[in-house]
Formats: sequence, structure tokens, C-alpha cells
Amino acid sequence: MNSDGGHEITRGVVSDDGIIHIELSKEPVSYHIVRCLADGITSEQSRSLAISSCWLVCMCTDVIRGRQTTAMLQRRVTGECLQRLETLAQLMQDHVRSHRGPEDRLRFLPVVPHKLIGMFVSATTLELSAYLTIGRTQRWANLVLRRIGGRWMCTVADIG
Repeated sequence: MNSDGGHEITRGVVSDDGIIHIELSKEPVSYHIVRCLADGITSEQSRSLAISSCWLVCMCTDVIRGRQTTAMLQRRVTGECLQRLETLAQLMQDHVRSHRGPEDRLRFLPVVPHKLIGMFVSATTLELSAYLTIGRTQRWANLVLRRIGGRWMCTVADIG
């Protein structure tokens, strides 16, 4: 892994590897993004999208847990995706109200990202998985980012 944000080339496939330093994590968050079909995507753009994705996955998780509203996501997430997040957040709130248990404390602990793994499936689409922890609970999240007009927007946020 090239930890300085550079790239490695293996059999014609370019991968961007690096680390991101964020507030909530004691350790840096590593990322690995493959650019096998993405003409015109640079290492700098990969890094920038990794940083944005890291922020997005934490915010989406907090929305689902009822800690944030979708207002902060409106410029980065499509309307359909926002609607799905709001629906899931409502379902989670209903579940928590009717099923009190030890996992309730997970709502109050921070989301800590550890690793991002992504692939440009085209020059306008990045599919990314993120490994997260909330307390001692491990989660995986999947995001799909698409370039719509001149902006990268999240079209799918699947938080497990």
C-alpha cells in the first residue's frame, strides 16, 4: 500500500491508496480506490472523494440513528436517497421505542470509520464500502457516488 496518497499500477489497473486523518478516530482511516475504468480520474480526485465519502457515511449513519437530520446531506445526497434514509431513520426510531435493550446505548456512541474500499466502475460512478465501528459493534456501509452535472452525489447509502 502506498500510504502517501499515491497510486500503484498492477496489470493496467490503477489504485489509489492513502490515509485520512479525522477527529473521531485515534488511528488514521485508510482508503484503497481502484480506477480500472475511470478515464480522467486523478489520484487527487480519488483522495477528495474518499474524504467526502468518509464524512458522508458517518453522517448517513447518524441520520439513521436519529442523531442528525437530513438537512446537512441535501447538497450531497439525491432526493431519493434522502427519502430512503428518512424512512429507515423512522423505522429505527419505532423499533427502539418498542424494543428497549442494551443496544440502545449504540445511539449515543460516535461512528468511527476505519477503512474505505472503492472502485470507479465508470468515469462517473464510484462504488465504495466503509468499515465502521460504533462502540464495539462493527458495521459495513456501502455508498454509490455518481457525478451528476458537475457534482458528485450519493445515490445509494446502505448502512448495515
